Amino acid sequence: PGYSGGQQQVPSVPAPVWKDRWGAIAGDKPRGILGAVTGFPSETSAQQAALDDCKTKGGIQCKLENSYRNGCTAMIVGDWGYNIASRATLDQAIATGIQKCKETDKNCTTYDSACSPPARIR
Repeated sequence: PGYSGGQQQVPSVPAPVWKDRWGAIAGDKPRGILGAVTGFPSETSAQQAALDDCKTKGGIQCKLENSYRNGCTAMIVGDWGYNIASRATLDQAIATGIQKCKETDKNCTTYDSACSPPARIR
C-alpha cells in the first residue's frame, strides 16, 4: 500500500466555439419609424432586415442608422436630436449614449436598446 506518485488524468474539455451575431437599426426620421433586428449571421443580412423592418412599419425613406456585432446598442433621444451608441454591454451602450447626448442636448432618455450576443455553437 504505497503511494504510486501518478497523477490523475483530467479529460480535456474542448474550447467553446462562437459565431458572430449582428444587429442593426434603420429609421425613417420624418415619420419617426424605427426598424431594428438582432441575431443575424452577417452584417449585410442584419442591415437589410433592419431596412425591411422599417419599411414594414410604414417607413418610406428608411436609412441605415447603425449595425453592431456581438454586443449591444442604444438609441438615446433628447429634445433636439438623437444618437446611437454600441458597446459590449447594454449598460455601457446606454451610459455612453446618455453621456454623448448630454454634451449637446437635454432631457436625454433611452428610446430603444437591444443586444446581439455571439451564439455558442459548441
